[in-house]
Amino acid sequence: MVKKIKYLFCAIVVMLVSHAYINRSENIIRYKWKHTNDVGSISGDFICFGNNSSYSYHWPVIKKDGGGCGVVLIRINRRMILFSLTDYNIGFYMDI
Repeated sequence: MVKKIKYLFCAIVVMLVSHAYINRSENIIRYKWKHTNDVGSISGDFICFGNNSSYSYHWPVIKKDGGGCGVVLIRINRRMILFSLTDYNIGFYMDI
């Protein structure tokens, strides 16, 4: 039983470290993201980061005008899955 708990603990640590590496700020703010499903939208169809944008990313929270509007769950290649704090649903995004 103790051996299983050690393996579980190690797996959780590896997942957290890889999650932090995959969702680095540079990888998310580099793109414009288009919403691709019906629910889980932060606001509108696009998330754009940059100098003249109201969106910012502070791991793992996406903020709009200083207030949190979404939490990035995972980003793999050109896809991002996040939890929307505006409608409390899972949203899917793709970089464009």
